[in-house]
Amino acid sequence: MIKPGPRLDALVAEKVMNGVRYNVDRVIAMDVSAGSLTIGGKLEYPEYSTSISAAWEVVEKLKEIKVKGWSTDIVEEIFPINIIWKQDDKEWEVVWSPAYWQNEHSTTAKTLPHAICLAALKAVGVEI
Repeated sequence: MIKPGPRLDALVAEKVMNGVRYNVDRVIAMDVSAGSLTIGGKLEYPEYSTSISAAWEVVEKLKEIKVKGWSTDIVEEIFPINIIWKQDDKEWEVVWSPAYWQNEHSTTAKTLPHAICLAALKAVGVEI
């Protein structure tokens, strides 16, 4: 199983979130008289696997996913994502199923953002 962190965040960004990145800019130099501003920085992936707010963006994306070969005749009122706290195991389980009569993708992890990321990758066909 892939551990939470930048590698998993990049995989989720690429495979589930269509390559979404944040632009982290810093002002490096400013010349007021010349009217110039130099900005440097880098593109970083959101911390999907460690931040619940970023992971919730993945949950919202999962609600939009249409899996190839599966029925598109899905009842809109059915929320296809179940999040369960397993008290005995002290871990989270995330179950994604586009419809109750079809296969589901279930994962468990010690943190909810991690479990969400693993379920999302399974949902789009990434073996982890």
